Amino acid sequence: MGPWLQTATAKVLGIGVLALTDAKLYGLVAADPYARPVGALVLLATEALLMYLTRRIDWYACMPALGKLPAAIMEKP
Repeated sequence: MGPWLQTATAKVLGIGVLALTDAKLYGLVAADPYARPVGALVLLATEALLMYLTRRIDWYACMPALGKLPAAIMEKP
């Protein structure tokens, strides 16, 4: 198991996420005539939730400093 499953809280959270994913897929299969619109709405809700949960993460912190970036292809020297 990965290091993210070492605590009981992480295990419960991981199992919950997997259960929700399975329930979502089962619901899409069961709602065969409406699978495409329901799937689009679920995807939109999932993306919105992911954006909300990661709103405070600094995604640029893992990038190298500006002086160490390679030159862009179209950039003139």
